Amino acid sequence: MTIVYDVYTDLDPDQLTAVAMETYRIWLQFALGQSNLTGKKLMNPSGRYAAALSWSRSGPNRVTILADESVAPEAAWIEAGTAGADVKQMLDRNTKYTKDGHPYRVIPLRPDVAAGPLTFNFDTIAGTSSGKGERMPKSQSKIWAVAREVVDPNSRFRTMTDDPTPGWQIHPMPAYAPGLILKSMLENQYGRR
Repeated sequence: MTIVYDVYTDLDPDQLTAVAMETYRIWLQFALGQSNLTGKKLMNPSGRYAAALSWSRSGPNRVTILADESVAPEAAWIEAGTAGADVKQMLDRNTKYTKDGHPYRVIPLRPDVAAGPLTFNFDTIAGTSSGKGERMPKSQSKIWAVAREVVDPNSRFRTMTDDPTPGWQIHPMPAYAPGLILKSMLENQYGRR
């Protein structure tokens, strides 16, 4: 799913590059949890959303700034929202079985601890000097995807089965649409008059 927002402006190409770079940095800082957009901030950024952001020149008077959900599905979830889900429907049928014949899986529920702020040196973004585009280095996003221990001493455990007990619902996530917010900001400041 690709969402496209067009902003039309009368800026000359040099100014357009500068505006694209600044817009990218604002979006990147939001994706890293370092700043907010319209008063909202990402609570537990992993760096994967930031790794999905990039900008490039797509013509002499055209710049593309995008969040690529093929890099991180979180980009589409944040931009367009996501439907709810019943986790029990995802229960692998090749798991262990209870005495009464229900498949089950033990799920560790780790404490909700923030990983700490993500930091990034904007001078290390690939392509900064060329003015033709920027994106996060792939090695940086791999560093941010820090694996957690399989068992945390503070974990709680729950058993998920396909029996009729409720409680394994993931609620829908409404769209926040930072791309649309940035589009509105750009139109207000640089849109054609």
